Amino acid sequence: MKFITQLALTTAGTVAMLGSITAVGAVLHSEKPAPESPAVAIARKAQQAADKEKRFAKAMIKRCESELKITLKDPSSYRKVSGSYLPWGNESSVTIAYSATNSFGGRIQDQHVCRYIKK
Repeated sequence: MKFITQLALTTAGTVAMLGSITAVGAVLHSEKPAPESPAVAIARKAQQAADKEKRFAKAMIKRCESELKITLKDPSSYRKVSGSYLPWGNESSVTIAYSATNSFGGRIQDQHVCRYIKK
């Protein structure tokens, strides 16, 4: 008799056994996942929201960096020192501290601020 085990990859990256199947395909047992407790669901949703906000902030910083590089005399000399994203109601601002070379070849440090308004 031939036994086949069905396996699935869970969201945590571990392997979970879904059920065992015998030669003709009859399912011997199948387990449903335990329901999520309300506290775990709230914590999971809060973590997802925080992750989404972090990805959005990184994207806004990258966007501001792109806009900044266009204005530089030597865009290849650009080096980001720090970047911050600050949402403020209907607006948000990104501040980037950077260094780059000027027209004379000297390295300077400055800040650039991008402001965005949500439509």
